Amino acid sequence: MRQPGLALARDTGYEPDVLYLTRERMGLRTRRGVEGAPDIVVEVLSPRTRRYDLGTKLPNYLAHGVTEVWIIDPAAQTVAVHRVNEEPEVVTFGQPIPSRVVDVGTAMLDQLPPLPDA
Repeated sequence: MRQPGLALARDTGYEPDVLYLTRERMGLRTRRGVEGAPDIVVEVLSPRTRRYDLGTKLPNYLAHGVTEVWIIDPAAQTVAVHRVNEEPEVVTFGQPIPSRVVDVGTAMLDQLPPLPDA
């Protein structure tokens, strides 16, 4: 089954790894997915998608009004929380994720097994 998409604008859409809507933004949900900026978008970097996630998706998410973009880097074992016009807050797995939207603690990322050496 295909995951619902995220339409940020008529010509800008993605399929993020995870997205989060607060109660106030639940009206953005449609049959086709989410139409508009969610509160949080999460992208998990992989060697195949790293460049696209950081170079294209991240700036577009922020430009279209996503409140926070979390970039999870399993290789570095870090989470970077990006917001418009701010430096990203970077924490290592096991530290609380510095979200201003939702309290998820560490999101248990510290319990993920390490990636094998590539």
